[in-house]
Amino acid sequence: MFALKGKFYQKFRQTILDKLKQVWIEESPAIYEIVCQIQDEIMPELLEQFPEDLVQDQDGNIRLEYNNVKQLEIDCDQAQAAFKRSFDSEEHYCEICTRSLLGDKFTFLSSCEHFFCSDCLKDMIVTKINEGQIKLIKCAIAGC
Repeated sequence: MFALKGKFYQKFRQTILDKLKQVWIEESPAIYEIVCQIQDEIMPELLEQFPEDLVQDQDGNIRLEYNNVKQLEIDCDQAQAAFKRSFDSEEHYCEICTRSLLGDKFTFLSSCEHFFCSDCLKDMIVTKINEGQIKLIKCAIAGC
């Protein structure tokens, strides 16, 4: 159970939301990546900062309780929206056409989270379909 409540939650809320913003992507909640982020980065950081509040059992498990799942969903949605606004307002480089464009012109691939300008991605996919190579549609990043 993942849970955070009361004053305890408030100590960690911003750290958790900041980390979630880094991995949360529009239309691709990246749940697996979030779980890994929490386990690999957020929890060790919180354990270091607040050892008296995060008591581990003999197996190294920590129980956190969250009374209101709806609030967690709202926080995640807000983190996602903030990331999207930030991404959309900045220029990013398309590895296909080698242009720098505002983020709102890009599409994320949910499987690997690489992003390309939407026009290039659409052209790449249409070309593969027209060539009868549907099974060869994949990320344009070499080795991905």
